[in-house]
Amino acid sequence: MMTIAGVALALLGCAWSHSAVAAERTRADVNQEVIRTYASIYLEQKDYANAEDVIARYLFLSTETGEGDLWQMLGSIRMLEKKLPEACHAFKMASENSSRKDSRLGSLYSYADCLNQVARTEDSKKVLRVMVEEESGITNAGREVLGFLQTGYLRPRDPFPPYAKQMRGQWRVSGAIGGGFDSNVLLLADTVASGTSVSGRGSYFLSPAIQAGYVGRLFDDVFDTRILSVYTHYLNSQVSSFNSEYTRGDFQIGSGPIRWGLFSDAYFLNRSSFELYSWSTGLSWSLKKQTGPRSVTLFEVPIQFQRYFLDSNEDDIRTGGDLKIKVSKRYLGMGSELLSLQLVLDAQYTSGKNYRLAGIGLPLFYMNELPLFRSLGLQNTFVAELWGQDYLQSDSLRKDLLMKVGTGLSHSFGQDWNLTLDYSAQKNLSTLSAARYSKEIILVQLSHVFL
Repeated sequence: MMTIAGVALALLGCAWSHSAVAAERTRADVNQEVIRTYASIYLEQKDYANAEDVIARYLFLSTETGEGDLWQMLGSIRMLEKKLPEACHAFKMASENSSRKDSRLGSLYSYADCLNQVARTEDSKKVLRVMVEEESGITNAGREVLGFLQTGYLRPRDPFPPYAKQMRGQWRVSGAIGGGFDSNVLLLADTVASGTSVSGRGSYFLSPAIQAGYVGRLFDDVFDTRILSVYTHYLNSQVSSFNSEYTRGDFQIGSGPIRWGLFSDAYFLNRSSFELYSWSTGLSWSLKKQTGPRSVTLFEVPIQFQRYFLDSNEDDIRTGGDLKIKVSKRYLGMGSELLSLQLVLDAQYTSGKNYRLAGIGLPLFYMNELPLFRSLGLQNTFVAELWGQDYLQSDSLRKDLLMKVGTGLSHSFGQDWNLTLDYSAQKNLSTLSAARYSKEIILVQLSHVFL
């Protein structure tokens, strides 16, 4: 029995002879229409392998030109099959063989999207820059998405928004529910109540979170605004006063190497009732510099004003500031591999006795799909941090050395669901005995992108 693919190829010999074919249509037009028809039949049956085979065999045998639409269709099918490198090649061929400018722009967009999804983000940006040069008067999609990548709204492996000739700002809303065990529940800001924040008690916890954001244009530049809210509930009644709600808002503008930002946050604690514990607001500046084909250096300077409400007593309201200087070096591997090394200088001041801090930090982040985990569809991360902190003008001459390590596994279900398992441990060595502690956290989190 002849397969649909065989029928499609056999019909190509007789399709040209039909008298109903309009005179202006070429033989290539008819041939490609037959192939698209039969590939569509397979697609309706979700038989992606045969849909791919119909098109791939035709393109392999064909000597015709102007086959951009078929290459585009082939790329889309391979995306459905999760054959991303092969899909990228098909989209590239589509952009090179499109006979119409609008089709070529759509193929360039798909090609850039595919490259970003295989973590070739710098190559994706290059394709988008080509698209920007050609899209004037037809679409603004390349310009918009290039801005999303440059601001970090879209990250490596993130899919692009659907292609549209006139793209507008993009909303993103996501939520998560997490739970786990914290072996030693601590207060958020040890710099304010140094030596009094160690509870010495562990607890299971639940932590729902929601984040909303919008990326658009302001003064002909890209702006990114988002708000995050996280509630943490400890099941151990002995540490219920540490139940907390944290909310942070960010606004950033800039699509080039330099970006400016405003941020503000508030932290509520469940003391006798839920009360404001701290709030801060600040300004940030960052500069990103491409230092190699797959490496980036990032300079960041956030400065913030902060206020703490340790008690209802006016004497326990403390005001201060925090200045950080961060230098990061990021290396992107050929696949999903990402290595980030950072140096952080930190200076904090809060009014009141003993609350001045100077610190230096060395955070490290590594992400990859290890062979064992890749076969299971898992992504692995590893983090490590080393902080030296000197509490200036402290009566106890307090000095700390804080060490943190963590690792995690995550698995994505389609584009919208993600399941994460994280483990972290930290230990603080201090000249102040009351400030010495160690703790471990296990977290399981399920997140969903709504928009």
